[in-house]
Amino acid sequence: MLGSRASLAGLVGISAVGIVVVAFAACVGGKPTPDPGTLDGPCLSNGQCNAGLSCNGSTCEITDDAGVSDANVDDAADAEAGPRQCTFQPTTFPCPQGAACYGAAQGCSLTGCPGGDTDFAWACFGPNQCGNTPCCIPDAAATLTPTPDCSQGGLQMAFVDGGVFGGIPASVCGSGLACPSGDIQLCQFNTQCPKGTVCSPVKVSGSGASASKLLVGACVPE
Repeated sequence: MLGSRASLAGLVGISAVGIVVVAFAACVGGKPTPDPGTLDGPCLSNGQCNAGLSCNGSTCEITDDAGVSDANVDDAADAEAGPRQCTFQPTTFPCPQGAACYGAAQGCSLTGCPGGDTDFAWACFGPNQCGNTPCCIPDAAATLTPTPDCSQGGLQMAFVDGGVFGGIPASVCGSGLACPSGDIQLCQFNTQCPKGTVCSPVKVSGSGASASKLLVGACVPE
């Protein structure tokens, strides 16, 4: 009887140890794997790691070399981040309905700008005024100078016949998903631009003096 109790106690002890071992193994097995590019995590797909780390075999480790390799890592991180997102505050469209007229003065009109051919008639500053169809500037109306980053570009309005604009509207509401080829497409966010382009700030200048303080967004190449 005593031997049976001893055997039973031994089995209980072994079982308890087994539970502890299993629990420990489960705990170790549940440890989260570090993200790619981070310390002790796997290297990025291009063989690099985040700034301050270097790829040793297939694992990211601390490095004291903060030279060219870090620059490559930053470039890789930028590439993985996707298209740039420009943050800017565009000028508010001034008219509750109808066209915004910019010439010697600013006004609104449902039928036509009071300056006639000398005024710029803007139907929109972006798709928000067009029921979410594209807002387009005809290619003959302006020249766009984009920037490769989120700094302010330029939108030079055209002069026609010594300053008379010739009745071409500055912007119109288009149809479909994008403006006609060659036209400038206005926006406020990247999601309002065709694929391969981003929404970037541009300042208006040129004919229609009262329009020269406008800041709008235009879809430009990534």
